[in-house]
Amino acid sequence: MTITSDLSMAHPVCTLNLTAAQGSVLEWLTQNGGLFSTLEVDVEQIAEDCWTSVSTVHDALTRLTTLRLVQRPGETTLYRVNPRFFFAQNLGLA
Repeated sequence: MTITSDLSMAHPVCTLNLTAAQGSVLEWLTQNGGLFSTLEVDVEQIAEDCWTSVSTVHDALTRLTTLRLVQRPGETTLYRVNPRFFFAQNLGLA
């Protein structure tokens, strides 16, 4: 039997080199209903809640969408955390 430490089991999201702001925005979306439904996003509210600027939130949403961690239907202000990504990261919840 091989025993591995928690450090040797790297969390895949760590390999994406997310900034603190990107991680905060992803967490904000998850905690505010963006996991189970599409959420109308108010970037000013996210910026205030995450203690960052509106432009940083825009940049974070763009990168999270590019990485497919967040889904966005067209050019809307609607966002949803990619459920496939989320549950792959949180196997105990699936």
